[in-house]
Amino acid sequence: MSMGVLCMAQNNSHVNYLQLAYAQRLSLALTNPDLPYAVITDQESLLTLEVSQREAFDHVILLETDWAKDQEWKQRNDWQLFHLTPFRETIKVESDLLFVRSISHWWPVLRHRDLVLSLGCVDHKHQTSDKRNYRRVFDLNHLPDTYSGLMYWRKSQLAHKFFHTTGRLYDNWERVRKSLIACNDPGSNDLVFSLAARIHGEHLCTLPTADFFRIVHMKPAHVGIPESQRWHRRFNTEVSPPYIRINGIEQMHPFHYVDKSWMDQNLIRKYEHVAADR
Repeated sequence: MSMGVLCMAQNNSHVNYLQLAYAQRLSLALTNPDLPYAVITDQESLLTLEVSQREAFDHVILLETDWAKDQEWKQRNDWQLFHLTPFRETIKVESDLLFVRSISHWWPVLRHRDLVLSLGCVDHKHQTSDKRNYRRVFDLNHLPDTYSGLMYWRKSQLAHKFFHTTGRLYDNWERVRKSLIACNDPGSNDLVFSLAARIHGEHLCTLPTADFFRIVHMKPAHVGIPESQRWHRRFNTEVSPPYIRINGIEQMHPFHYVDKSWMDQNLIRKYEHVAADR
């Protein structure tokens, strides 16, 4: 198939990421009804979904080799995405993100590059976040402020080489980590993909003019609340799928809610009911 959205979703002991991907798929169906969606997962995670929920996905792709099988924080499989995607052009997203608007206008712009990592993020007020609390290692090592949770690529030599590089970085992470300044990161996708972007050239792996290609990031520092607080208990949150309003402000970018507890069964059912009526 030509274009589509892809998500890697593997459950761990305390989060059902595949359930979050299911909610994400519903949000995409409401905003981009003609755009196919593929999820990559493992057999154990897949068994947690009901048959009717599995049928919501256009493609369910099982990992043949799970490099994160023994890890609680399952981020060691994303280097396989280039080979696993069923699409010629792919937008990859993290599972705890919701679509709130059509993204049909993205594709013609993103095609200016073979691969595009989103740059920076915005808060719920549509302001570019200048909070660096979570990006100290990026700043100390002069790495691009990229987010792997929202990225694009098309089948190309650059994308193939880029993902090969991420695989090498994962395989040699302890040596790579020790080469960086003040790095205790266990090998997160954001850091690994940022390093790959620096290796292949930030100018080839980002598109700064595409300011629409960013996420609303709801981590506490970005939205101006203490780390101990949950944003959905602090702010007035209205959800009328697919639309989300925070303190009365309509969200315009893909909504990265971060706090997995917010996506409870009541909210999932709300998305299901609206999707069923369409």
